[in-house]
Amino acid sequence: MSTSRDRDDTSGTQPLRTCRAADGVRLAYLCRPGPEGNTPVALLHGLASNHSRWLELLDDCPALAERTVLCPDLRGHGASERHGRLGHARWTQDLLDVLDHEGIQRAVIGGHCLGANLALHFAAQHPERCAALFLIEPMPPEAIQGRLGQLASVSWLLRPLISLLRGLNRLGLKRRQFPHVDLRALDQQARERMRTEGAEAVASSHGAPLKDLHTMPVASYLASLLSVVSPLPDPQQIGAPTLALLASGTHMTDLIQVHQYLDALPNQRTIEVDAVHWIPTERPDALAQALAEFLSSHQPA
Repeated sequence: MSTSRDRDDTSGTQPLRTCRAADGVRLAYLCRPGPEGNTPVALLHGLASNHSRWLELLDDCPALAERTVLCPDLRGHGASERHGRLGHARWTQDLLDVLDHEGIQRAVIGGHCLGANLALHFAAQHPERCAALFLIEPMPPEAIQGRLGQLASVSWLLRPLISLLRGLNRLGLKRRQFPHVDLRALDQQARERMRTEGAEAVASSHGAPLKDLHTMPVASYLASLLSVVSPLPDPQQIGAPTLALLASGTHMTDLIQVHQYLDALPNQRTIEVDAVHWIPTERPDALAQALAEFLSSHQPA
């Protein structure tokens, strides 16, 4: 259970609420209240991201104006504290704490990349709290390829390195200030470059590890990377209605294997979008339309 009252925090131009997780860590999240009666929505960002990933979608998707929407900063990211171990088990409990703090019993859970994987874990562990799933670029580890796939093959090396870095942090050897990244502004800049350089230009601003490491602790970044390549739940454990959006031009995953995982979900539909990987950046129009249609077809009481 969450144990603290809300308080305002400022991140960019958005006021954030905060609550205490079960272990006392302060969690920050954006909450935009909506009319009662419609199922709330929780949106989970990806690796080295934060709640501002969803600010444009909140403006562009009228269906979200009809619901309460939560956009957490995952522990280790954004304005949330960075204490404690990171991983799907910890983030799942954190999301549960935020939902309990807001008095939300069931929600549509959406996510991008790491956030999509986390949404699947949450649906498997807490099916009674998950009304539906909206997944943007989920990444089954068996489907990951490229540099991230190479990392998966040596992921066992990351654990002792993460432990070493945490030990140094406890001794006081750590950065204490991290810049806030406004993903909405970054997306707009990326689209300007895409007009002249093509879709691949987005990778230089959204998929650059050195830039990501500037915004979060190294140990948190490596632990989050490790979570991306960790196994997903058995799809047969997930009964929630699911819509998945996949980038048709991705080089990060093998689409055939991604489809194989998604096709095993009992109640799902998959749409391929003309994009490289960052659908919220490259195709915000398609994202807003797909989410609006999905929410209109799933109105659980």
